[in-house]
Amino acid sequence: MDNVEGVSPGGVALVLKVHHALLDGATGAHLLSILHDLRPEGSHPVEVGQWVVDRVPTQFELLGRAGVNGVRSLWERGRVVARYTLPVSRGLFKRAVKGCNGCALMHAPKTRFNGKVSPHRVFEAVGFDLKTLNKIRDAFPEVTVNDVIVSVVSGALRRYLIHKDELPEQSLTAMLPVNIDPALSGAQGNNLSLMVPKIHAELAHPVDRLKAVQEAVAEAKHRNLFITREQD
Repeated sequence: MDNVEGVSPGGVALVLKVHHALLDGATGAHLLSILHDLRPEGSHPVEVGQWVVDRVPTQFELLGRAGVNGVRSLWERGRVVARYTLPVSRGLFKRAVKGCNGCALMHAPKTRFNGKVSPHRVFEAVGFDLKTLNKIRDAFPEVTVNDVIVSVVSGALRRYLIHKDELPEQSLTAMLPVNIDPALSGAQGNNLSLMVPKIHAELAHPVDRLKAVQEAVAEAKHRNLFITREQD
């Protein structure tokens, strides 16, 4: 990656593609920290028990197991549908009603972003100095770096929609991923949830917008945590 600014000569990149059903961003970051461990003996020792390998089954045994597992699978699927379909549907409805910061998702204003995504979409990234973000965060009590980022994105959306003469009077909303405490959701894995707070792009003053975003995100986090505990 010698042609990438900020990367030391001889640097390489590792692309790791993992399905989201397996792990979320926080767990993936933990996995990457282990892969990039600089200590030969490893900073995260793992106790591995003795590996006992079963003997190779005969064809008759395989056929018998397949028949038993087929019947068991049908039974288990019926139990899963009966046990989880209604609770999951109920939980999704609760998230839509309670977890959307006062039904913000249901009342989100219509903009050009609500249309169908075409194959001509573009993707770009912008870098920010973490020290600058931390200075902004430290200047306001209870504000997090995440609040600052959301407020900056909200301001960019505001400028863009004003340029298009399409800025709505209502607050825009955003869907934000949030990591759930493993103590609430169990073992490591995909501990991801979503919240949909208002991001107040209708507010012109950056400080007013930041304070409004902080309150909206805090309320969305509270609602999301309440619903997660209720479901557990």
